[in-house]
Amino acid sequence: TGELLNVLTHHTILANSVGGEFIDEASYLPEAVKLGSHISRRDGLARAAFLARALGQEYGYSRQQLGNYLLGVVMDQDLQALAGKSSIEVHNDTKIILSGKKILCRVLLDLLQEENRYKDVSIFQLEDQGASLSAKGALAVYRNCKKK
Repeated sequence: TGELLNVLTHHTILANSVGGEFIDEASYLPEAVKLGSHISRRDGLARAAFLARALGQEYGYSRQQLGNYLLGVVMDQDLQALAGKSSIEVHNDTKIILSGKKILCRVLLDLLQEENRYKDVSIFQLEDQGASLSAKGALAVYRNCKKK
């Protein structure tokens, strides 16, 4: 999701529409994110992403609104993956724990709660700002393999 959002935000015709910037916690607009998610689900990723340009040019959406909209478009792909349209098998009673960049976790949590499909969704954030969770996981796997 992050890589796709990076490409759309910096290396496509949409870069100017969103100012080449990602949203942060201070610029989060839940309604714009939900609109992006809804349009992506209805019309598909490519059409929904391109629509960001039209929303800016024809309807006067601000860069902040468009950045949020585009985030919703891309995040919807994760929602569809969880819904069983990929190799990930998640059921309604599966406990979902989100971890990563705070804003991405917040957006995904809000979108999942909006769907009201999963019973137990929460965010896990590391307290220290040292190594990332994936790095800590890789180190734990290495240590476990080294013992054997």
